[in-house]
Amino acid sequence: EPVFINDYKYEINLSDKKTFNTTNNNCENIDWGKIKDSVLEIRQCRKGDRFQPLGMRGHQKLSDFFVNEKIDCIEKRNQFVLTSDNEIIWVCGKRISNNIKLTSKTEQVAILSRNQMQQ
Repeated sequence: EPVFINDYKYEINLSDKKTFNTTNNNCENIDWGKIKDSVLEIRQCRKGDRFQPLGMRGHQKLSDFFVNEKIDCIEKRNQFVLTSDNEIIWVCGKRISNNIKLTSKTEQVAILSRNQMQQ
């Protein structure tokens, strides 16, 4: 079921690895097998949050990630994250965690999407 928060619709759709879509900028493709048995939650960012951005070896504070991405303080206050068993796997609309990226061993793809609702 989609989740509606503020003016956005958040959704997870499953796809065959061979047919997933890479043309939509509001979507992220992840390895479903790595999170399918976990508890997923969408929440606002909290002070001290950390995650491992795609392509990075270590973890990074979300506050540092926001500075690097030039995200202003108003947008930061309205930023949501998707967690899997309390670990951040997606800074919604920005970047996924390196831990859930697609690999050659990926069998099923999940497509995470965040779309702004029409007014």
